[in-house]
Amino acid sequence: MNEEFTKIKAARDTLRSFTFKNTNFDETVHLPVNVPRLIKTALQKFMIRGDNTVTNLAPDVIFQKVNDLIDKLKISHQTNSSLLAEANQNAKELFASQLRYLLCAKNILLEKRFTVPAFDWLLAEIKTKFEGSRVSSGECVGAIAA
Repeated sequence: MNEEFTKIKAARDTLRSFTFKNTNFDETVHLPVNVPRLIKTALQKFMIRGDNTVTNLAPDVIFQKVNDLIDKLKISHQTNSSLLAEANQNAKELFASQLRYLLCAKNILLEKRFTVPAFDWLLAEIKTKFEGSRVSSGECVGAIAA
């Protein structure tokens, strides 16, 4: 748990000192996956209601599964240049810190009361939505946005 706490603390410090250094951070970060909405959907789908729900999920399982998900996520396939590799690393670090914040053990176990099947479904949905949000270079997205 100390290792996970260190990772969360390092992510917090990175976001504060580099990413949002000169901005007013209002807790709204535009990321490829709307994780808070997926959390609400999981709570409704698995009928998890309040403090009465018994959870069979352990903190170390949450840490391991979140870290596994972060390791599996690929931002871009093309890492030929050092600039693109650095951009990929920065994007992955931002998304990873947001995931660690939203899927921390305290939030998942004490506040949301997730069970193992609900948490597994949530991680699978996050991965699916993330993979679906990727756009190939040269792909025409203007018509979709308009």
